[in-house]
Amino acid sequence: MDLADISFNMNYFLADDLREAPEDVEQMRSGVKQLKDAALLEEQELIRAKIYSHIGFYSRLITDLHESHDFFEQSIALFDKHKKKLSSFGTKIQLAITYHWMGKFAKADSFFNQALEICNETSEPKIMEFKALILESYAKSKYDQHSITMAEEFLSEALELRVVSGDIRAINDVTKALSVVTNRLAKS
Repeated sequence: MDLADISFNMNYFLADDLREAPEDVEQMRSGVKQLKDAALLEEQELIRAKIYSHIGFYSRLITDLHESHDFFEQSIALFDKHKKKLSSFGTKIQLAITYHWMGKFAKADSFFNQALEICNETSEPKIMEFKALILESYAKSKYDQHSITMAEEFLSEALELRVVSGDIRAINDVTKALSVVTNRLAKS
C-alpha cells in the first residue's frame, strides 16, 4: 500500500515541544487502522515490513507508543530476515525516536550514538543520508533531558546537513527546533 492511497489526513507538523504532531488526530487514527487492514492482506513480506514501519511512525504521532514500538520491531525483523540493512537501519532510527518519546532516554541515546558512529565511519552515501535525521532526533532527546547546549550543537550540525540536502521542509523543521532550543538556552 502506498501512503498516497490512504484516504485520511496523515499530515503532521513540528509542535513547540519539538515532536511531530498530527494535523487531525482522529483522521490519523483512522489512517493507521487502514494501514493495519492493508498489512493483514499483504502477502509480500517486504511490502508488509514497509507498512509496519508506517504504522509504527503514525502510531507514535498519535501517541500510541507501545503499538509504535511493536510495529517497528516487526518491521525490523522482516527487513533483517530479507537482509535489507538500509531499511532496517532507517526503521531502527524511528524505533529509537519512539524510545525517546517513551522516556527511555538511555536506550534511545545509545542507539543515536551508535548510529552516528556508523555514519562517521562509513563512506556509503545511503547511510550518510540518515545523519541529519539522527542528529536532529538525538538533539530532541537531549532537549527533553534538559541538555540544552548539546541539543543546540546537534541541531546546528543537522541544519548544515539539511541545507546541503536542499529539503525545504526539513530545513524549516530544524530551524524551528533550533529557535526553540536557542530561546530556552537564552532563558537559562
